Amino acid sequence: MGLYILQIVILIILFIDVLYWFFSGLKSPWQKLIGLPFLNIAVGTPIIFTSLTRSVFEVSKLLNVRIALIWIVAVILLKAILRKEKLQFAKTPLNWPILAFIAVNIFSVIFSSNQYIALLGAYDRWEGMITEINYMLLIFFYINYVRDRKTLFWLIGALVFGAIASSIYGIFQALQIDFMHWSVDPTARVFACINNPVHFAPYVVMHIPLIIGITFYFIRKYKLSLAGLNERLQIAGFSAQKFLVSLGLLLAALTAIFTIHLTGNFFSFGRATWIGFSLAITLCLALLLSRDQKEIWQDVPFIGYGCFLFNAAYVFKIWSMHALLKYFLWLALAIYIAYIFYAIFAKKNWLKLLMYCMVVLYGGFMQFTSVDLNAIYVSIAALIFLGLWVCKTFPNTLEKVFLIVLLTMLVAVVSLPSASNLYYGQVIKNTLAKQGIRDLNDPNSFAMVADEVNKMVSEKKISGQSANIFLKSTSYAEAFNKGTARTSMWKTGFYMWRDAPLLGQGPGMIKEMYPKFRRADYGRLEGGQQFTPDKLHNDYVNMLATRGAAGFIVYYGWLLLTGFFIILRKLWREGFTAGNFVLLGFFSGLFVYLGQVLFNFGVVATRVIFYEFFCLAVCIALYDPFASAAAGEETECAR
Repeated sequence: MGLYILQIVILIILFIDVLYWFFSGLKSPWQKLIGLPFLNIAVGTPIIFTSLTRSVFEVSKLLNVRIALIWIVAVILLKAILRKEKLQFAKTPLNWPILAFIAVNIFSVIFSSNQYIALLGAYDRWEGMITEINYMLLIFFYINYVRDRKTLFWLIGALVFGAIASSIYGIFQALQIDFMHWSVDPTARVFACINNPVHFAPYVVMHIPLIIGITFYFIRKYKLSLAGLNERLQIAGFSAQKFLVSLGLLLAALTAIFTIHLTGNFFSFGRATWIGFSLAITLCLALLLSRDQKEIWQDVPFIGYGCFLFNAAYVFKIWSMHALLKYFLWLALAIYIAYIFYAIFAKKNWLKLLMYCMVVLYGGFMQFTSVDLNAIYVSIAALIFLGLWVCKTFPNTLEKVFLIVLLTMLVAVVSLPSASNLYYGQVIKNTLAKQGIRDLNDPNSFAMVADEVNKMVSEKKISGQSANIFLKSTSYAEAFNKGTARTSMWKTGFYMWRDAPLLGQGPGMIKEMYPKFRRADYGRLEGGQQFTPDKLHNDYVNMLATRGAAGFIVYYGWLLLTGFFIILRKLWREGFTAGNFVLLGFFSGLFVYLGQVLFNFGVVATRVIFYEFFCLAVCIALYDPFASAAAGEETECAR
């Protein structure tokens, strides 16, 4: 079976390669040869796996990336030799931080207590220095060799294809139709072709903002509309009826988002992914609904600040951890409200700020609509406000229909299948209310909530999957406040960093060094299942522990921050042109991963997709491949 699966995946990749070679529209064979490995990374990473190896997923996915990188290097050298050209690379603001991060990793390995493991990485993950250099080379090659619009769209198509293919497989898993006999039950939380639901979910969910951006690109570029039944449209040399193209785009985009949202956010239901998705969809929708290029540097922090307030106060209830944190939150909220009043008195667009607040509530409460009627009430109120905003500010009927259906669907996909959860949630609330407990998300009452839910599962009143969603939706604050195995890992990670503050313990060294710094409470909190983890379930702490302050600052404070600055600068200078909607989709999708790894960690699949999104966004911002599009492209968004 493992061999057959691998053969089928390779045939799929080769089939797409053949399509690219003959139909990409690129004239130069060298361009095609250099584009193929990027295409194989985008297509192969999500779907390739085999049971021929003990590590079913990681080895095959990492091998796919490394073969592609070797291919790129071979084509570059072969072209230089045959055409007698000098090797020349673009001078971009990312070159120095890439080199600096590679240097940090090298020195971190040299001063590590086990250079062999730091070089190769721990068994199964293999995320030592070699893999880190692979990722940095991937970024470097992307920003040097992905510049034209045709290659960009083939890569976007490959990314979306991989996400949809994985999601469709996830739906079959949820329906108990699977050709594999997994060691865990995939119907409880689907994981498709990626090794764990907590990694599968962010991988596919990152594509939702991207698909939104692509949809607006085509609407604006080709001036699509549901009006004008008899108008003709020329696309890539083909003539088609504009109404049918518009309707097809609408249905295709909504179906793709529905499929991904259903599997990634509902059937997999990872709490960390929901945090990331609430950040990403809030940022995407807020900037999309406003389209205000002049205040982009103010709006992005304002949106992020609102997301922080919502998660800190409502989701994690940090005010219950310490009395001082309650005053801190009140102060933070006062600053937020004061800025809104300042906007009103300064005659700025305070209505836009109100819209941002509604989007924050919409994105934040969405995950709770599966278990809490109050969340549904808030979400409906936000939907009504945002629907009115869309009707007022978007003159295009197609855009109005797309946005209103999208906003409604994102909530409905989570809430409608959860009717039994909502009903039993009220039953549980009423039962606990008699005991004086009125908040299901109160960390002090979670044990009693869990007992009631488990009792209903044993009585077969709700399914195991429903119970899983219910408990995970009501246990954020309990896990965060009372401490879990993951919080114990984070504390251990800080001990590791304190031991080697500048360069850390070395890449991939968590499993090797964990016994030395393990806290006494870890075994009890973990339940005796695993006493030596290979990751700290927080990539930020993981970076501090393994690469020290030097690696953390170079990676997050220089490399990623420089890329974000390049992206936002383009939006600020040009506004929301057709191409910049795609840029917004890529940029927003990044925050699914960045939010998810606050409580988890990246694997090959999720790290590769993150770097692909990051690099393609930077390539759009640096090289503006859409500028070479047909002369009729609309450059200013209609209001």
